[in-house]
Amino acid sequence: MDANPMGRARRLSVAPALPVLIGLIAVIVLAVVVLLLRGSDGDGTADRTTPIGPASPVGTGSVGGAGTSAVGGDVGTLVVLAHQGGNETYPLETLPAFVAAATSGAAVETDVHWTADGVAVLVHDDRTTAAGDADRDHPMVCSGGPYTVSKTRWNVLRDRCRTLASASKDGRRYPIPTFDEAMKAIAAIPGADVVPEMKPEHPSVQQIDEYLAVVTTYDLAERTVVSSFFPPALAAFRARAEEKRVSLRYLLMAPDRGQVRLAPKDLSGQHLWGVGLRSDIATRDQIAGVHAQHLVTVVWTVNTRQAWSAAEKAGADLVLTDRPDEYRSTRPAQGRPLTPAPGE
Repeated sequence: MDANPMGRARRLSVAPALPVLIGLIAVIVLAVVVLLLRGSDGDGTADRTTPIGPASPVGTGSVGGAGTSAVGGDVGTLVVLAHQGGNETYPLETLPAFVAAATSGAAVETDVHWTADGVAVLVHDDRTTAAGDADRDHPMVCSGGPYTVSKTRWNVLRDRCRTLASASKDGRRYPIPTFDEAMKAIAAIPGADVVPEMKPEHPSVQQIDEYLAVVTTYDLAERTVVSSFFPPALAAFRARAEEKRVSLRYLLMAPDRGQVRLAPKDLSGQHLWGVGLRSDIATRDQIAGVHAQHLVTVVWTVNTRQAWSAAEKAGADLVLTDRPDEYRSTRPAQGRPLTPAPGE
């Protein structure tokens, strides 16, 4: 006979519960394994795509949407893209414009070209603007020019090119910035994001490596979206970045219907973060087609409240504009969702 009947009773009551407890532990362990696999690329390896901000649903036309798959988009904390840095205070494609946009909370969009001697510079086109054609939208003028950037040495462009004084509120004339100096300045601004467009249609390995070197030197990989109008250029860039184990986001700029077909076979498998749609083709159906591929939509280049509202009603995630400060001022709070109006 047990000297302690109460202790024996407790042991008898616990014994049948042991299999249940073991089963419960097994279920918990299995659930943890499933969650870990869902957070991978599906083969048990970690997803190398790094979000630009906190994750939340994408494809609903909302600033702040997200997705974490290799082909998914993540808007994160992005609110608006400043086209060439914007021109509300300083001239387009100048260092002070980039810094002002980044400081205000806009992502800085810019264009990367290479000079004849291999210097990466930030200008919109490969050919500089003729003096007679210069204006607020094309403010950079070069004495003795115009010049073809890819056929001109950097020292010539550095010494001879300046923006129109009338294009800046401070009346100053600014030089062409290098990619390196601009990224260094943007990197110093906490949380600033950048969208440098790779302008060459067929970038060389050296050009891609130089781009990657600048991004990694200033620890900007997690804040960078690489854009291009050319799918093969993005594919070559991504392949080289993967070789160097650099995780980036990729934005395909689609200028017309002929270059953005929304069938899965056209957009799937390109490992894109998003698609840029020109404003005149950024219809609700076009945007819905991009969202169906779990990609972010960026409507470009829209500079009026009417155009912003049209992008909003069509369900765009982001807009690219020369007027990022005015755009932000029309939103009651940073990160306001861009959603279609009721009944639209």
